[in-house]
Amino acid sequence: MAVAFKDQTALTLTLTIGQDVSGGVALIKYQSPDGVTGSWAATTGASTEYQISKALSTGQIDQDGTWVFWSYATFADGTVAPGEPVAQAFKVEGYTP
Repeated sequence: MAVAFKDQTALTLTLTIGQDVSGGVALIKYQSPDGVTGSWAATTGASTEYQISKALSTGQIDQDGTWVFWSYATFADGTVAPGEPVAQAFKVEGYTP
């Protein structure tokens, strides 16, 4: 991922899950920099894309630092599959490397 910023809302998280989750439920789970975990409902792409996404809203990325995201799919038959974690750093607006 490119540089992203705390409180940025013009951003969509997209994760490739490698399986068709149509008919099931897809979540993007996260761990914030302070260790709090949670999840957001995700939108599924076309079944051939095997991707899920979440457009960020105000207040969702409320801390700077490294966030960890992973997919979590519950398929129509009730089986579940957590995805591989991906880390993304979020900077404070005006940050200069």
